[in-house]
Formats: sequence, C-alpha cells, structure tokens
Amino acid sequence: LDTYADKVKVVYSLDNLGFSRGNNLASEHASGDFLFLLNNDTVLLKTTLQSLVDFMKEHPEAGAITPKLLNEDGSLQCPGSIFGRWRFWSKTPIEVPFIAGAAVMMHASLYKEMGGLDGNLFFYNDDIDMCMTLKKLMRPIYYVPTAELTHYGGLSTRSRKLGSLMEGYRGGLYVAYKHYPRFVYHTYRV
Repeated sequence: LDTYADKVKVVYSLDNLGFSRGNNLASEHASGDFLFLLNNDTVLLKTTLQSLVDFMKEHPEAGAITPKLLNEDGSLQCPGSIFGRWRFWSKTPIEVPFIAGAAVMMHASLYKEMGGLDGNLFFYNDDIDMCMTLKKLMRPIYYVPTAELTHYGGLSTRSRKLGSLMEGYRGGLYVAYKHYPRFVYHTYRV
C-alpha cells in the first residue's frame, strides 16, 4: 500500500455494509471516469485494468463490462444459466445479457445515474439487479475476454453457508418482485 499511498484512498466503515452499500459508499469518495467493482476473492493480471479501461474508452456506450473470469485451476467461469454459457467461450469481446458481479467496470457517471447498486441487496443478486437496470436504460453489457483475472468464488461466504443461502433466496425474491411480472415472483416463492 505504501507504494501507491498517493493514489489510493481507503474508506472505512464501522459496519459491514455488504457488497452493494459498500460499493455505494466507496463510489462517493471515488474520482475518475470509471469505477471498478471488484470482489475480494480475485487476483488480477498486470494488464487486466488497462485492458478494461482501453475497452471502455473505445466503447463509451457500454453500460458495464467484465473480464474473463478464471477458476483457481485456470478453467473458465461462465456466469448465468446453462443456456447462455456459450457466450463466454468467445475469444473476442461480445455483448452479453448478464455478467457476474465479481469484476465489473462502468462509467462513474452511469453508476451515479443508476443510483448505485441497490442497497436492499446485501450480497448475491446485485449483479442480476444491475444488469436488469442497465437493460432498462438500454445500455449494452460486454464480456471482454482479452482481459482476465482469477476469481476464487465464495471465499467470503464459505464460513456462513446457511446465512448465505438464505440471503441468496431473499435477494432473489426481491429481484423477482422488482423486475418481473408478479407471477414470476409468486412462482419463485413456491
């Protein structure tokens, strides 16, 4: 941290705000054109950030972008349903309907326009909600496989499995109620 002391601003919170509210708090103190929302269980390559910034500069219409996410063993992570996984096999940047929230870059102005991430989502489902919001704003979402990082996945929640499971379902109900017709919400509840 000493090497980057003049470039890093540490924001403290006395409470665990969760992913959404934590990122919202950090965004209030951020400066610059882009925000990079990053899980704490990730490891970037030296070129990851620059590749993402370059893509954002070349695609100002982008709502959000994500790099290629790799598992610890180097295998590819393909977020979303089994029906859309083929998109993440692409070797070149491609527009996608959904990206995982493990590593997301977007324009700071768009983040502010969206009102940040929905603070009703502590963790899990924030990425689904974000993608649905971007679709409503008619902003494309891109997968950028020319940038990559390792995502260890679930390290923050391994010690609290039941609580994490319950939070996942609670958030799923909230997202279904917020974005989908009521029959979807009631079906999800069942």
